Amino acid sequence: MTLKDNQPILRDLIKNVFRGIRPLSSYSTDEKDPGREERHVCSVADTKLLVQKGLYEEWPGLQRIVRMERGRLCDDLRSKETVYYLSSEEKDDEMYTRPLGD
Repeated sequence: MTLKDNQPILRDLIKNVFRGIRPLSSYSTDEKDPGREERHVCSVADTKLLVQKGLYEEWPGLQRIVRMERGRLCDDLRSKETVYYLSSEEKDDEMYTRPLGD
């Protein structure tokens, strides 16, 4: 489940979980095409970090907290985006960087 801007409290909580921790795993991909460069960095944290916040019980089946950072340089314009996910899959970070359907 993607955490969106209409869920600011939960999104900020998950954002804060990633501050000052070492993720369980991290994976990055780089893509280059003429005039465009992209870098994706996926970091995965354990949901046990939510126990401290009292939220783990509210999400039965929750296994991973995921942060996906996307950076892009296209025609000298730089952009950056960070997206947070909650996942019921106990997978590694590489799984989250693959396009859907793989």
